[in-house]
Amino acid sequence: KHDGTENGMIGIGELAAPGKVKIMPIKVLNKKGGGSTAAINKGIRWAIKNGADVLSLSLGGGVEFDTFQKGGGSENSIIREAIDKGIIVVIAAGNENCPLGGNCKQSSLFGSSTISKYTVVPCSYNGAICVGATDPNATLAEYSNFPSSLASKGVNPTIKSRTHQRTSPDIVAPGTDIYSTFIGGKYKLMSGTSMATPYIAGLAALYKLKAKNANATSAQKDFWSLIQASEVALKQEKNPTRSNIGQIDLNYFSQKLKDLNQGSSESVSPPPLGPVDPPEKDSTSTNAPNILSAICSF
Repeated sequence: KHDGTENGMIGIGELAAPGKVKIMPIKVLNKKGGGSTAAINKGIRWAIKNGADVLSLSLGGGVEFDTFQKGGGSENSIIREAIDKGIIVVIAAGNENCPLGGNCKQSSLFGSSTISKYTVVPCSYNGAICVGATDPNATLAEYSNFPSSLASKGVNPTIKSRTHQRTSPDIVAPGTDIYSTFIGGKYKLMSGTSMATPYIAGLAALYKLKAKNANATSAQKDFWSLIQASEVALKQEKNPTRSNIGQIDLNYFSQKLKDLNQGSSESVSPPPLGPVDPPEKDSTSTNAPNILSAICSF
């Protein structure tokens, strides 16, 4: 929300809880938007050490799933450490307009290539809440990564297939024409899953402020269940596979959070979207390939 002046803007957390939500800015990418796994892990460790409650990562990079598995698989020890300490981890799904777990055509100065099982890290790690983007028409944004055919065929649509291959974002949120901060102290309208991610992170901040036991080790799972209960179906598209996921509804979320604190179960429920399960945990090892770069907005 723009604050009505040219002096700034107000995010969800600050709007709902003035003065109680603070941003801990941690720079892990260079001025060109590139970075490394090591730098990102270092930033996450710093956030853990300095008391962060929510991690909002509008960054990532695409990789072939088999390469991802060889680089350590779907478990990341740093993200797991954050989650086990009660920190909520929210990560962008990417702007390649590709099905997660499916074919993705990549173009560059050197030509184009196709990745047969497209995976985006770090959003593909176990436990991370992976966020796609919608447009003002309440449809999935044309740039947002989306559920693959694996998800539409009944494989767990929100986390991963039997081989721990993520097949869908967990949730989508407004990400198109978002009034945002920009380089040089300016503001401009921007679009991307990088804009949708802090929307969910802002809700996570409210959850951490207002929910009972929000700092317990189950915070990630409990918050995930809360946003799952606050989903509404997207408008139907020509390609229904891209809509096989719900958008967060702020009114539902607020009511569910209020009910959670009051111990009430008599609240209105959004339209059902089918069964989903909480994030799974496995014991595979730690590091992804060192190929991360920023998810640039369109």
